[in-house]
Amino acid sequence: MFDPEFPQPWSAYLEHRSQYPADGAPGLPLAQRLAHATGGGLPAHQVFRPAVDLRDEASVALLLADEIPQDRQRSPGTPKPSRWLAAVAPGSRPRP
Repeated sequence: MFDPEFPQPWSAYLEHRSQYPADGAPGLPLAQRLAHATGGGLPAHQVFRPAVDLRDEASVALLLADEIPQDRQRSPGTPKPSRWLAAVAPGSRPRP
């Protein structure tokens, strides 16, 4: 997340979510959705903040497209990915 080039993968992810909405709504090109929402006056990353579903392989591939092996190394005390994914799965804990 500290990658200065992260806006490119995030833009690709926003385009993907716009074309394939998680709620099953009809897809639209991001530029068209943005023009409808704001008249084109704001950049997409300031308007759309979709929830990221890490179980969606296409989303993960887009967001981690520039990942290198060193990025995958765990820091001491970092939970194992399987535990983390179980903790964030829908219904795994009550929402406030």
